[in-house]
Amino acid sequence: MTEPKGEPMARRLRRKKRLSQWAMTVGVGIGLTLLHVPGPVTADQGLTIARPAQVQERIDRAVAQLPADYRPRTVHLRANGKPKYSNRLLLESSPYLQQHAHNPVDWYPWGEEAFAQARRLGRPIFLSIGYSTCHWCHVMERESFEDEAIAQYLNANYIAIKVDREERPAVDSVYMTGLQILTGAGGWPLSSFLTPTGQAFHAGTYFPPAEFLQQLQQVVAAWQSGRVALEQRAAQLAVAISGDQQAAQQGRLEPEFIALVASQLLAAVDHEFGGLGSQPKFPRPNDWLFLLDQGQRGEVEVEPALRAALLAMGQGGIHDQIGGGFHRYAVDRRWQIPHFEKMLYSQAQLAQLYTRAYRALAEPYFARVAQLTLDYVLREMQAPGGGFFAATDADSAEGEGHYFRWTAAQFQQALGPDDAALALSAFALTGSVEADGGGVLQLRQSQLPDGDWARLDAIRARLYQARQTRQAPLRDDKQITAWNALLISALLEAAEGFDRPEYASAAEAAAQFLWRTNRDRDGLILRSSLHGAPGPAGVLEDYALFAQACVALHDATGDALWLGRAEQLVAQLHSRFGAARGGGYFMSQASELLPNRMMSARDDGSGPSGNAAALRVLSALYRRTGTLAYRQHAESLLARFAADVRAQPAAHGAFLHAAQEFSGGEIGTRQYAARGKLRLDARRDDLALRVQLQIAPGWHVNGHVPTLPNLIGTVLAGSGVQDIEYPEAAMQALGFADQPLAVYAGSIEISARLPDRAPVVLQLRLQACSDRICLPPETLNLHLPPANRLPAVPPLR
Repeated sequence: MTEPKGEPMARRLRRKKRLSQWAMTVGVGIGLTLLHVPGPVTADQGLTIARPAQVQERIDRAVAQLPADYRPRTVHLRANGKPKYSNRLLLESSPYLQQHAHNPVDWYPWGEEAFAQARRLGRPIFLSIGYSTCHWCHVMERESFEDEAIAQYLNANYIAIKVDREERPAVDSVYMTGLQILTGAGGWPLSSFLTPTGQAFHAGTYFPPAEFLQQLQQVVAAWQSGRVALEQRAAQLAVAISGDQQAAQQGRLEPEFIALVASQLLAAVDHEFGGLGSQPKFPRPNDWLFLLDQGQRGEVEVEPALRAALLAMGQGGIHDQIGGGFHRYAVDRRWQIPHFEKMLYSQAQLAQLYTRAYRALAEPYFARVAQLTLDYVLREMQAPGGGFFAATDADSAEGEGHYFRWTAAQFQQALGPDDAALALSAFALTGSVEADGGGVLQLRQSQLPDGDWARLDAIRARLYQARQTRQAPLRDDKQITAWNALLISALLEAAEGFDRPEYASAAEAAAQFLWRTNRDRDGLILRSSLHGAPGPAGVLEDYALFAQACVALHDATGDALWLGRAEQLVAQLHSRFGAARGGGYFMSQASELLPNRMMSARDDGSGPSGNAAALRVLSALYRRTGTLAYRQHAESLLARFAADVRAQPAAHGAFLHAAQEFSGGEIGTRQYAARGKLRLDARRDDLALRVQLQIAPGWHVNGHVPTLPNLIGTVLAGSGVQDIEYPEAAMQALGFADQPLAVYAGSIEISARLPDRAPVVLQLRLQACSDRICLPPETLNLHLPPANRLPAVPPLR
């Protein structure tokens, strides 16, 4: 009944076993034996909630300033339609917290005020963590947090704190780990019971109202009769939470090991319905991006499995066949019935995956899906200031997923009989029950002539207009730095891959928005903002992913401003999150409120881990600047997590991808070499290839035919490449040679003919030297996309 964590069941079971072993080691029981307190409480008509005068004045001012069309999210309304209750969450920047602003529960946001009050009153803390698009969070809100009797008991016996996990992922990480240790499971809403110092001693997820009230009563009884024992248990659990994220601070990840992990991941492929694992079915873009990278390096055969997975997802109900974009996951093995929320991070990573897959596999449908996804984001999730909203909900007024469902009768009404028949031949209605609002659309086939795509797109546009008359799901308008950064990188890749300059413009506008709005007065990154209002301090992934996006902007535009900003972000990252010894980065900055400071390289289902992103950007900066410190930090980071990765390799797809990129170089049409002294750009015009080298002043590469036998010449190679033409080398006197040498310096171009229009893999072998030294020879891998003519995807309006 709770929102599952985004990891495969087998991995969760292994994690459950390991965490249970931690619990037994420190004496923390799996569960909490509490006294039973019978009988419910009874609330009077309306609750009186006492607050400090200055706090109440702030809440009253906020209520008075609500717009005339404001609709309180509560059943407790006065005769004039105004909310009966309002609490501190009305003052917060999170839409999820604001959803609870009119509950009768006297909620506090995460902060010193709540913990100080708990210490002063000697009460336990009830901590509820969720997010705005979480279905079962909404259910528990309606059933329990809107219940005056439950609220009265909470207010009288607890300090109640509400946290948006998307705003404060480090807080969620600590208490989710505690929940998994205590119960072996995880999910949201996360309901945790804490001491006044913030240490958890009991936890669960969704509770039905009667069970929740009983839990509240039992914990109070146990707190009153055995507080010391509960505090001791909480201290033991805190040790277990910290122990879960410890790892040996030495080790290596050899290319052979990384290739072996890729083979093991492919063993989990669902050969019948596509994708990795069983059900619920998550897209797992981190794993597929890692596997695609390994396939392009020739380590594994990934094409059949990747093609099957992307076709299944693209044609399935998890893909919004009308408006574009992807729902978060499918509840079934066949990708038919999704959990209907749409997350910005899903759109960013899946658009990037489909873009790269098109460039590697020459499947036109993948280009279509990538563009439909990004067009959806630009149309429906872009804020006026240039940033992007976080998510849309699964629920709407008519029920979960109703906005996206269709019946045959609705097709007839929107399209007329002829086009309705064509729509029903193109789309299957799966899970269709007329009484519950219809079925979810699946595309029957991905291969159509251009004319059929054009007619289908015209039908999509009419269905989209019909859908616009429905009440849309709630949108979470906060703009999260890390998720925007993921989208910036995806937009830039698609702009180049599909010749869509508007994508590049949107990417730069979003980056400028983040730099302008999602930083505080000291220039430090904020986790999020809401309509310009600042959110909490940024966490590791915000710094690392934004720095990565800045590197991508530098590469796309050639503007050194973006490289400088990336270096500034990485300097802040290192000083604020770096471990004092042993390498690696903590998820959050040091905090007196949070009892544990987590450090992990595991993927969390919503994107690459902060340490994986940090490793990737350190590697990228070293290649572009030659600054040795970046390489040293990357090596320490690899050593810090090597043992953890070896223990659970399937949980570290993004980290393994970054590790391979660090050791084996980047893949694509643009490369950096010679410690940042050389930039390479490869372009194709149908069958014509041009490879341009920009060499820094004072440096050169050897000519195609080197003058001395111990030097490495500049050589382009690739299967079927013909008519390679090298520029004429210049003879130059150098300090380390007795005779002038044949070299290339400045800007040069190598041209060739390609064998066909398919994707092509090339290698450029070179050796860079200055007047005094020669660097080791390097081989750069160039992967050029296909020269296919792509059908246009018309925009929806």
